[in-house]
Amino acid sequence: MLSVRRQGLPPGTYGELIMATKRKKRTNTIEVGPFAGLYSRHIFRAVVEALELEEDHPLTDRTAQRFFRNSNANAYNQRQIFLALGQTLIDMGFVPDLGPHLTIEVPPSARVYADSIQSAAAFWDAFMSRIQSASSWEVDRVTAGRCFLGLASVDLALRLCTLNWIAGFDVQIPGVPLWAEENGIGKILRKPTQSAGLTRVHLAARVGVAKTSVDNWLDGRNWPDRSYIDSLAQVFTGGDPDRAGSLAAELRRQFALARLCDLLSELVGRDQVISAVEAVSEIAQGLTELKNLRFATDKERQEMGIHLLFHGCNSTLATDTLWRLAQNHPEGERKELILQAAWAWDIAFGQTLGTVENEPRASAAGLAEDYLEVVDGPERAHAEAARVVISAELNRNAATFMPRAPLTMSELHPLRGMDDAAEVRRRLVERFPNDSDAHAHLGSFLGMLGKNTGIRKFVDEGLFECRIASGLCPAWDMPAVEQGIMLANIGAYQEALEELERVAQDLPSLTPHWGFATGYVLAMLKRFAEGLEHLEEVTAFRSDYALAYRYAAHCAFNMGNHRKGAKYAKTAHRLGEPTEYVAWRRGKYRGKR
Repeated sequence: MLSVRRQGLPPGTYGELIMATKRKKRTNTIEVGPFAGLYSRHIFRAVVEALELEEDHPLTDRTAQRFFRNSNANAYNQRQIFLALGQTLIDMGFVPDLGPHLTIEVPPSARVYADSIQSAAAFWDAFMSRIQSASSWEVDRVTAGRCFLGLASVDLALRLCTLNWIAGFDVQIPGVPLWAEENGIGKILRKPTQSAGLTRVHLAARVGVAKTSVDNWLDGRNWPDRSYIDSLAQVFTGGDPDRAGSLAAELRRQFALARLCDLLSELVGRDQVISAVEAVSEIAQGLTELKNLRFATDKERQEMGIHLLFHGCNSTLATDTLWRLAQNHPEGERKELILQAAWAWDIAFGQTLGTVENEPRASAAGLAEDYLEVVDGPERAHAEAARVVISAELNRNAATFMPRAPLTMSELHPLRGMDDAAEVRRRLVERFPNDSDAHAHLGSFLGMLGKNTGIRKFVDEGLFECRIASGLCPAWDMPAVEQGIMLANIGAYQEALEELERVAQDLPSLTPHWGFATGYVLAMLKRFAEGLEHLEEVTAFRSDYALAYRYAAHCAFNMGNHRKGAKYAKTAHRLGEPTEYVAWRRGKYRGKR
């Protein structure tokens, strides 16, 4: 039935686009799509470039460079790269050696930092793959980069503050540091040049370079090579070996930060970089002074600190801590940023994502404007917390509204208030009965609630609301496909397949979102050949669809096609979905023939 449906598609639809794509030369999947170049390996590459390391450094060898430039690395090599990065940050003075400051037994500091970096990378890449694969999302890379930079500033502030708690590491950043500004390296060099009473001609003579080189350094046209930093430090300190060594290390740190800020500015703009640096300083200081943080013993403080250092914003302790900080923070963008980072990052990113395919959805803005007027009394707090969801049209990804982990404060438990939040959405539907967004928001939220509570009544009500949304906007694939996804999320796979077959008859064309959901359900029903057919069509049209590659690998492995399974598993791994790749490497499919 499904293959017949695909053959009967009208011109210009999903099937025709797939066939056209198959005739083109396939590109590197990591380099296409709206989020190309925003995975963790690209961030690490920018950091390593900014550090300007020696040629024989482990982070500049061929294995590391291949990894930073989109090649898979085995688990051992990845681990060595993260360990080298952790040790380099210690050696260059960016983070302290924890050993002398801790009374509890922990691994060497390089391993602790490597664990923290690897954990953050896995979280970020999994998140990127989820939003990359969402239905019909389009995003401007500059906007996405700015959103990530804001969230990352909270995460970095939390980790730096943790270092202050457990190792006395000073995290105060007074004002806007020179390295964050335009021509940061030039401004950094001007200060000691003036303090030493040197002209540009004198500085050039002392360092042994042409005056034009010094002009280029101070005016921001290029940067001094690593080999000149020691010479500059010698000149600025009058040849004092102790002071020169300390100053050279400080210059390398500040130059690295300046280069990193320059790289980020090329993507998001200088104002956004400065704002992020200010956010790190302000939030870290606020966390340090947070009076609600009480540790019974030094051991407890250190154990909690290591947990926060490892998980960052993804820690259960972080959600509680950031929530407390936000309560004491003045109203404004910074407070909203703290709250966004405390919950699922998908919500914040939802503000940057929108669709351009379905015009009959213009009333979402009205929903956002009138949202707080709909509720009163005890519901107002829920309305305030969910306002961003409505205004960002997160109906496409409402299942991610669940916080990532339980909170330590019972009154903020993730399931507390969820039924009330569903009631708020019901009232929105009553207020806007002809709005497809309102019904889709409610339907998706109820489906999420059913998945997390196991209560079927929520799913049934969600199905009903999504059917209404589909009736109001027949061209919109999300509420139609969501019906099958809801049923699959509770394990009703056969029922989900029947639902997806039904909605396929009503959609004007089949989309990658529908193709993935159908392929996934067929895979769960162990109809691997059919599932693989759908998933391969999705990847032919959307080469950035990480989840489609993951389940295509699952189908291929279970069919005994290890060559194809390995190919798809590696691609999914590069796009942030490592599950099938790890399972394959551990021998899970060894017996499949």
